[in-house]
Amino acid sequence: MTLLFMGLGLLGLSAFAFWYVWERSHRKTMKMPAGVDLSRSVPHRQEFELYHNVLSLCARKVRICLAEYNIPYRSHHIDLIETGSYEVISRDYLAINPGGLVPTLIHNGHPVYESDFIINYIADKATGSNTRLTPTDPAKRAEMEVWIARASLIGEDASRDHQRSAGQCIPPMTVPLFVASIRYIPVAKILEGLLFHRLKDRAAFFLIFKLIGLSGVVQVTRFRQIIQSARDAMVGHLRALEDQLALTSGDWILGADFSLADVSWMSLLHRLEETWWLKHILANHGLPRVSAYWTRLKGRESYRSQITALPHPIIDRGIADLNAAITRIPGWRALYEGS
Repeated sequence: MTLLFMGLGLLGLSAFAFWYVWERSHRKTMKMPAGVDLSRSVPHRQEFELYHNVLSLCARKVRICLAEYNIPYRSHHIDLIETGSYEVISRDYLAINPGGLVPTLIHNGHPVYESDFIINYIADKATGSNTRLTPTDPAKRAEMEVWIARASLIGEDASRDHQRSAGQCIPPMTVPLFVASIRYIPVAKILEGLLFHRLKDRAAFFLIFKLIGLSGVVQVTRFRQIIQSARDAMVGHLRALEDQLALTSGDWILGADFSLADVSWMSLLHRLEETWWLKHILANHGLPRVSAYWTRLKGRESYRSQITALPHPIIDRGIADLNAAITRIPGWRALYEGS
């Protein structure tokens, strides 16, 4: 009987090893540079098709841009682990974006990678539109790019360099929502990321979040320090935005004209709102111009159609759970109140 169990165990291990090697060979991942991949052709039905996720900050930015230009697109929703599974590392999606990231814009069958490149690419292609989100003046264009960069993530390690951009602060400040939402995701789904995701540390963190929950995460000194660093740096970035809005004396970052800079900050400020940070930062630090600016952004049709009209049940439950935890768990309350 013992030999039988040993034989079955070896057979099971051999089958798993064979499956894993086969899967790895069909899920090759690599970091993709920003740009258009003219060497790759993707089946498509429309001129513009978008592979995106409802939660992704970068995907939201691209959806907003398409809506502002009134460009119709065919939508392909791709799950992140936060919204249910690691669909970004499925064989089908890796054939479109070997980086395993969203968004990917498909234009006439060719993939376009990296959200900041994509929104500029859309602006360049929308030549027949009455909308213009990029200034013609070179100095204004350069100023716009500075504010786009300030709302963008830098590289793949968001545990440091929070002073460089507000976008760099977003992943640590989203950790509370990640933790609240991941409780609704089966462990088996997270383990897939450990096996096949190019960035295995992210999958490992999600597994930790799943195991220790909101009460446990806030007690881990390293996690708390990173979130606090991002929170404090974000206050500085929002103060800089407050100063910019005062300097231009207009409704938008560059003054009177809505631009791609505002597209980027719309996505970022919404993330701060849904993770409950914006409410606490505005309460503690004032920033009346940022508050009024955010109200104007929420009044745009692109915000309603591309963000609030695209809810997700797991994220909605996570947002509600997080709000309750901020009140109930002293560690989270202290972090949100700035102490």
